[in-house]
Amino acid sequence: MSQFGGEIIKIVNELQDKLNPLGENLIIDLPQIAVIGGQSSGKSSVLESIVGKDFLPRGSDEITAETDREVPESKGISAKPINLKIYSPDVLDLTLVDLPGMTRMAVGNQPKDIDQLIENMLLNYIENDNCLILAVTAANQDLATSDALKLAKDVDPSGERTIGVLTKLDLMDEGTDARDILNGRHEIHLRRNFIGVKLRSQKDILTNKSIGEALHDEHQFFIGHPAYGPEMADKMGIRYLQEYLQTELSNHIFKRLPPLKPKLEAKLNEINERLRIIQEMSEVSDNAMVISEAMELLKRGFDSEVGGKSWKVSTTRRNGGTKIRAIINDKYAAEVNKIFFDDNSITDQIDIAIDNAFGTHSGMFTPDTAVVSVVDNQIELFRNISLTCVDWVTDEIINIVINCIETIKGTPKLKTPNSRLNRELSEPSSPISPQQTQTPQTVMSAILNQNMPRAHWISYNNIKYWFVLSGGTLSWFKHEKKKSSEGSAVLNGAYISTEEEILLVLIYLDKKSKRQVLELVFDSRDETEQWRDWLIEAGVRYNPNRPIPPPTAPISPSYSMATLNTVDVSYPSNKDQQIETIKKLVDAYMIILEKNFKDTMPKLCQSQLIDSTSDFIAFRLRATIDKNFNTTDDIVGDNGHRQAVFDLQKRHKLYTEAIVVINKFSTIKFTSALHNPQSFA
Repeated sequence: MSQFGGEIIKIVNELQDKLNPLGENLIIDLPQIAVIGGQSSGKSSVLESIVGKDFLPRGSDEITAETDREVPESKGISAKPINLKIYSPDVLDLTLVDLPGMTRMAVGNQPKDIDQLIENMLLNYIENDNCLILAVTAANQDLATSDALKLAKDVDPSGERTIGVLTKLDLMDEGTDARDILNGRHEIHLRRNFIGVKLRSQKDILTNKSIGEALHDEHQFFIGHPAYGPEMADKMGIRYLQEYLQTELSNHIFKRLPPLKPKLEAKLNEINERLRIIQEMSEVSDNAMVISEAMELLKRGFDSEVGGKSWKVSTTRRNGGTKIRAIINDKYAAEVNKIFFDDNSITDQIDIAIDNAFGTHSGMFTPDTAVVSVVDNQIELFRNISLTCVDWVTDEIINIVINCIETIKGTPKLKTPNSRLNRELSEPSSPISPQQTQTPQTVMSAILNQNMPRAHWISYNNIKYWFVLSGGTLSWFKHEKKKSSEGSAVLNGAYISTEEEILLVLIYLDKKSKRQVLELVFDSRDETEQWRDWLIEAGVRYNPNRPIPPPTAPISPSYSMATLNTVDVSYPSNKDQQIETIKKLVDAYMIILEKNFKDTMPKLCQSQLIDSTSDFIAFRLRATIDKNFNTTDDIVGDNGHRQAVFDLQKRHKLYTEAIVVINKFSTIKFTSALHNPQSFA
C-alpha cells in the first residue's frame, strides 16, 4: 500500500468517527467495485487477492450451502446477495461485489434462459454510475468473444468506469503473449487499459499457498518473463491493481470532500448562534431560558414535521404531515369507499321503521321518522370510520410531539415517559386529549343536519322528471343520476295556489323576477300531500284559495281538470311505494353524505387537531407549565442549562475537528500531487 493510500484510509476513517456521533447524513458515498467475467475466468480469485482473504466459491459449481437454501433447485440463481463483512482499521468502508460467472449454457436443473437471468443481475449492479467495473477476461481466449468486455461497453461506452483485468497470462500458448493488449496496441483496447495478473492455480489452492506467497510468486513471474520483463512488471500484478483502485478511490473521495466542508461550516455556525443566544439569555434565568428555548424548539419542530408553516423541511425523509395526509386522503377515503349498503337489509329496516312510526294508528303519508331512523343507521357507518380516522391522526400527532421532545437538548426531565410535559399534552386543555376528540362528533353533527334532499318522479308538462328538493331549491332532471338540470325554481317567495287529488300548482319567481307557474302531477294522493308538506318545510307558503295569476311567460299547463279526471288514482300497494321512496331518499342522501365526509375530514383534522396543537404549544403550553409546577427545576432539573451548553459544545468540537480533517486531507492531496502528478491525472 502506498503512503498516500495509507493516509487516505486513516483520514477517511477519522472523518467518519467525527461524523457518526453527530447523527447527520454526511457519510461519504464510496463507489462499489463489481467484478464480472465468465465462469473460470478467475474473477473470484481476483477479488480475493484484492481483499487478501479466501472466502469465495469457484468453478461451474459455484453454489454454497447458503445459496442452496435460498434458491429453489429449479431456478439456480437469486438476486438476493450473501453479505460477508471484513472489519479492519486498515481498510475503507467499501463494497466489493462478486457476481455470478457469465455463461451461455444451462447446467443441470438451471432454467434454459440462465444466461439472460445472469446478465440481468449483472446489469442491475454495473448500470449504477457509482460502480467501478472490473471486467475479467482470460488471456488465453479471444478478447472479441469476451462477454464481460461486451457487457461493460454496453453500460459504459465511454470507458470511464471500466478497468480491464487480464488473467491466466501464464497459461497462454508457447510463443504467444499479451504485450500488445497490455500496452494498448491491440485492436480491442480500453480507455483505462488492461492490467495483467497471475493468480493462484488450482494446485496452489489445494496446497494452501497463501495469498501473500502467491503475490510474491506473481511479481517474480512478471520480472522474469521475456515478454513483460522488468520494464512492464511495475504496472502488472495484483499489487498494482490494488494501488490503481486506491488512486481511483482517492480521486473519488477528493471530489466528495470539498462540497462537504461548507455543510459542516453551516452546522458550526448554527451551533455558534445557539450558544450566543444562550449566553445572552443566561443573565435572566438559566432554567427559564432553557424552558423558553425548549418550547420554541418544540414549536418549530412540530411545524416542520406537519409542514405548511415552516420555512425549512427535511429532504431526506417523509415527515409526519405526509403520513397524516396519507391517512386522511388515502386510508380514510378507502375505508369510506368500502362502506356497503345491503339493499335487502335496508328494505327490512324501512318496512319495520314505517310500522313503528305509525304504531297503533293508520297512515297514508310517508313518515319522516322512518326516513330519519333508517338514515341514522347508515350514518353510524360513516361516524365510526370517521372517529377512527380522528384516532389515527391523533396518534400520529402524539408521535410527532414525542419525537420533537426527544430532540430537545438540555431538558432530560421532559423526555421521560411520564414527564410532566407529556402529561400536559394529554390533559383536557390539550387539543389532542380524549376530551377534545369529541369535537369531530360536533362537526359531524353539523354535516348530518344539512337539509335532507327529497326526490321523486313527478309529471310536469306531460313528461316524467326526477324532482329533487334540496335546501331552498326545487330542481328537475331527466335521470336520477342528476347529470344536468332541466330547470330549477328558487322557493324564496313561492306559494302553493292549488291543491287537488294529485295536483299541486306552485307559483315562483324566476331569475328575472318573472312569475312562473309549475304544475306538478303525482301518482297518488299520498305523494301530493307528502310533497306539499316538504315544500312548506322548505319555506313555500300555502295559499290554495289564491287564484293563479296570469303568467308573465308562456306556460304550457301540464294538465287540465278534465285531464285529471282521466288519471288512474287507484291506490296500489301504498307501503311498497313508501318503502321505495325512502330507499331512493336514503341512496341520494348517502351519496351527498359520502362527499361531505371526504371533503370535511381533512379540514376538520387540520383545524381541530393539527392547527390547535401548534397553537397550544405556541401560546398555552408554557403558561400551563408555569401554573402547574412549583419551580422550573421540576421540569428542567438543576443542570438543564449546563447540559444544553455541554451538548452544544460537544457537537461544536466534533464539527470543528471534522473540518480540520478535511483540511488535512487537502494538504496531503496537494503534497502527494507534487511528488506524483500522474497519480491524480
